Amino acid sequence: MAKKYKVSNSVILRWINRIKNENFGMVTSENRHRIEYSIEFKIKVLSYKNSHNCTLSELCNKFKIHSESTIYFWQRQFDELGIIGLSRKRGNPKMNKNKVTEQPKLSKDDELKQLKEENLMLRIQNEYLKN
Repeated sequence: MAKKYKVSNSVILRWINRIKNENFGMVTSENRHRIEYSIEFKIKVLSYKNSHNCTLSELCNKFKIHSESTIYFWQRQFDELGIIGLSRKRGNPKMNKNKVTEQPKLSKDDELKQLKEENLMLRIQNEYLKN
């Protein structure tokens, strides 16, 4: 089939795996929507990738992710920016690691909330690095 339609064997296998997986289904223009994944989920996928030496295709099938490029992007963001890269929402400008900006004064409650969020991110990153 790959020769007949001039595509690689891996593409055919990816299509077959996606169709076989009843919970995954095919992505069509009618059901395509953006999925927001949690930081914890992203860390889980990347940790599994590193500990099991899986291909991106295998990870997509296991974790029901539609595109291999999604996982590739997560890995690149984590490598460049750490846990902060995984927490970035779509549409926000990219963070510049070298740019230092003056932070506005925060109330004690806001500062405590921010520190708790940073603490959580660091714990998640630490857990990822252990795997």
